[in-house]
Amino acid sequence: NCDGRTNLTFTGKATLTLARTIPVITASQTVTFGQGLTDGIFGTSNVTKSGRGTLAFSGGSGYSGTTTIAVDGGTLLLTGTATMLHSTVFTVNQGGVLKLDNSITPNSDRLNDAFPITLSGGKLTLAAGAETGGSVTLTANLSSTIESATGTAGTPNRRVRGLATAGGALLKALGRTTDRPAGGRARTRRE
Repeated sequence: NCDGRTNLTFTGKATLTLARTIPVITASQTVTFGQGLTDGIFGTSNVTKSGRGTLAFSGGSGYSGTTTIAVDGGTLLLTGTATMLHSTVFTVNQGGVLKLDNSITPNSDRLNDAFPITLSGGKLTLAAGAETGGSVTLTANLSSTIESATGTAGTPNRRVRGLATAGGALLKALGRTTDRPAGGRARTRRE
């Protein structure tokens, strides 16, 4: 458990052994893996993020299992050079956030375009830059959010290859900018 009052950073690569839940309990705390996570000798490793704090990756992760943000699971942040190209499925539950932050290091390929994201009341946030991703599925009877935000670094752009909804699912699409050009407007395009 990472339940302290100060942030914690692991600078080396961490190796998983089987499935792991990584709790970051305190909402104000960030636990960072500077070189990401990799599969161990046991093969595919699934990761679940729990607790209200932030679990950050600032370097590439090579584990090949699923990634789940639990109910009230806080934020899973990909920043710096972080990618999760081998994680096969992303599930973001209520109170959870999957945040792709391109504000410092632009990277338009943090997630594998072929792998799906399920929003079960959770939030997918793109902070600056662009990202093309796999299909997004919305869980029935829950309200989920996709948000793109940028400052002076550029125009946010999130493209998904497909959107699937179950009965009663609601999607809130949010776009905001701090440097909107005069006469500029937000666009939503379905391809």
